[in-house]
Amino acid sequence: MKPKLPPDNNDRSSHKFEAKLKDRILFLPVTKYVLPTFLLAALLLTGVYLTMRFLTISENHFNGTCEVPASYQVNCLPDRQTTYEECTKIECCFDAMTKKCYHTVPSRYGYTKDSLNPNFLQPKQKISPFGSENKPVAVYIEKIAAEHIRINMTALQQLQKNEHDLKVENTKHSENAFQNFSTYSTMTIEVEDDSDLESLFSVTLRRGSELVMTTSKGPLIVTETYWEWNLFLGNSTVYGLNSAELNGTLHWIYNNEEGMIIPGFLGITNDGKGIGCYVDYKGPMEIEVLQSNLIILRGISALENLSINIFSGETPQHVTERFLMFWRNDHTATSTSTNLGLHICPEKLTAIEDVNDMIEQMENRGITWDSYCIHRKFYDTLDRVLDQDELALLANIQRVLTLKRRTILHHVSNLCSYGRNSLASELGHLSLLLESVHGPYVGVYEKERVVYPNWFDKLTHQKYDTEIERYFQASSTSKFLYLRDLWAKDDSNVSMDFPKLDYIPKGLYKLMSKGSIPIDLFSSTDRFHYKVHNYFAREFQAFIGKHAQSTEVELWTEKSNSGWVALRKILNRGIASGLLGKMPSAIYMCSVSFPADDDLCQRWYGIGVAFPYLLAVPENIPGGGWLSDGTSKYIARLLSLRAKLTSYQHSTITEYYSRGAPILVPTYFHYSDDVSLKYIENQFMWGDSILVGAVTLPNTFQVQMHIPGALPWRHIQGGGEVQPTGGISTSISVLAGEIITLLRPGHIIPVHETPGLTSTETRLSVFKLICNLACVDGNCHAEGKIYYSRDAFLHISANDTSIVLKSVFAKIKECSDQTKVLISFMEILGHESITHINLNTSFCDVDVIISTGN
Repeated sequence: MKPKLPPDNNDRSSHKFEAKLKDRILFLPVTKYVLPTFLLAALLLTGVYLTMRFLTISENHFNGTCEVPASYQVNCLPDRQTTYEECTKIECCFDAMTKKCYHTVPSRYGYTKDSLNPNFLQPKQKISPFGSENKPVAVYIEKIAAEHIRINMTALQQLQKNEHDLKVENTKHSENAFQNFSTYSTMTIEVEDDSDLESLFSVTLRRGSELVMTTSKGPLIVTETYWEWNLFLGNSTVYGLNSAELNGTLHWIYNNEEGMIIPGFLGITNDGKGIGCYVDYKGPMEIEVLQSNLIILRGISALENLSINIFSGETPQHVTERFLMFWRNDHTATSTSTNLGLHICPEKLTAIEDVNDMIEQMENRGITWDSYCIHRKFYDTLDRVLDQDELALLANIQRVLTLKRRTILHHVSNLCSYGRNSLASELGHLSLLLESVHGPYVGVYEKERVVYPNWFDKLTHQKYDTEIERYFQASSTSKFLYLRDLWAKDDSNVSMDFPKLDYIPKGLYKLMSKGSIPIDLFSSTDRFHYKVHNYFAREFQAFIGKHAQSTEVELWTEKSNSGWVALRKILNRGIASGLLGKMPSAIYMCSVSFPADDDLCQRWYGIGVAFPYLLAVPENIPGGGWLSDGTSKYIARLLSLRAKLTSYQHSTITEYYSRGAPILVPTYFHYSDDVSLKYIENQFMWGDSILVGAVTLPNTFQVQMHIPGALPWRHIQGGGEVQPTGGISTSISVLAGEIITLLRPGHIIPVHETPGLTSTETRLSVFKLICNLACVDGNCHAEGKIYYSRDAFLHISANDTSIVLKSVFAKIKECSDQTKVLISFMEILGHESITHINLNTSFCDVDVIISTGN
């Protein structure tokens, strides 16, 4: 038996073994070289991150910090990958984790007031982050009204190019435009100003103690080919830019085949107040909206003239009214029934026999429609001269339509045909065309050669005055036009040489270089067309507005006008237009050049129930060659619902024209106390009485909806109850050929039980009233309005015991054409069974009180 080793020997062996193991680990290559390198790199990155994260830069009255939350970080070099060295060289902050190079707050790239003229600003930094020289600017602030402020900014060199403009500006504004304005109302905007000439310039607007807007959270940069500024619309939910949701999105503003984006915003504060902003700039822009709702404006051309209009309102609707006043020109717009119905427009020349067949087909199905055009390319430009065969065909079709009480409505573009007549030559001789270095530019549109009138020159308007009058005389059409492809379209795909620019994002480059005219074209009024491109359509619309009513056609091109993505985009744009005081554009149903999916097509007609203007090729109307029998029946059902709500549609549009009430808006617009309603894509308010749930995905028969308020809503079709969901969603069934329409508590709307074959016939037919009483503590009440014109409407109110109908006329004669309009009865929803109350009164019976018998 072996003796046991002494304990001290055993301990020594253990210690020797541990020492050898440690030596082996420490002398391993990984431990000796890799691990120290890794730790050193980690310490270095952490040090850089912490240093830049909490760095404060101080220099001559400037204090800027890099401790900026991610949702407020403004890129110093957008659309570029940068390194730490590149970022710190331009004195910006660098986030080592995200590799983001961003501005300090406040940014060192700002401006201070000129010591000789406080309306002139000098750059704090001589060189911009892009390496170009920063230019001095002139800034003026105008108070248009108590709730409307306009900020005007122009590069100083631009003012100095024209001494007359400079004199005008100096006489137009006060000696020091950065003054506080006195308060006239609770919603008056006040301008804050720091009188210290060394302080960085910013504009801050307040409504009492509440922040409305500030430009202090980002840089102000102005170079020869680039400018950048920022807006923060207080603590609000921001909508706009033809989109339902803006947080964390990027947008490029350059009118093209994707439609015209309005650079405007509506902010709805948590307490339900409204803030509006419109960026009035003619050139291309990039607009980035961060998650914090900080709006970054980047102009991709010289700062020749920038105006930012800020509106304040007690409610969001007060702001939309301001927007409408801002858009409205001197010519009062109105709407007629023939404008609001379905417009059928073939893609090819149509024989008179085809027109008769189409009319018979629609009448057999009892479908309401109102206007027609011979084919889409007919009268594609205002200078079009018809040959004898075309004139004969037009006369025959006009005769047939007149017998059926329908009209011809046309589409026109802002271009001029080349080689068809002498107008192009006359415009060229007077230098009224867009030109290249080789002379007037000839492009391609619908496979024909065209030239581009300079709509910025008032002499162009004068030359076209006779053209449009001849056009109306020859076409025998009503003075209402659909305006299509309003941007300067060119299908020739000419390669473009971009000028040297400080910054041109890839997405904007693509928009500017495809489907539009070359950017280096010029005219008698502008050195480069691209700098004013976004106003090309607006000037043409102003010209048309002197002669006729009109609406633009949304998303004309085939690739943009079909598919579920396009359906959602169209819906978003229709809703967003209402927020900015605009009428939803006319939309084509389903497709234009080839068959659309049946499921998709009937869902297009579903959202079309609420849109004012619908267009369709004959193949996509019920019984059309591209639709199955089942889909035709579904679409006919939806068009019937649309026709039944004709008087409600007409009322919403008339109220829009009379006081700026939006036609389509997010539900949150009317229920700003419910944060769950902020961004919901498939539901919206139509007017202020109907909540619509739309299907925007394939093979879908349930719509998740958030039902606001505290009182039950009712299905317009059937009267079924839908309870408020209290901030969560509920699933509502919607079958093929249906759309969800819910009547708001406390509202009354008109419904035509038997629509006529035209919208005018329908509006003059018998209708009933549908009422959803709002009952609180046993007291019930509801109200509604039915407009017949801007000067005449019927106000209806109902309670537990009576119904009051009061006609309001601005002119006595308004009633003469409405004597046959009969209100048959009222349906009161919300009882155990639908209650019918006979009325049998007309619109002209003033101040009628009817007892309900309760």
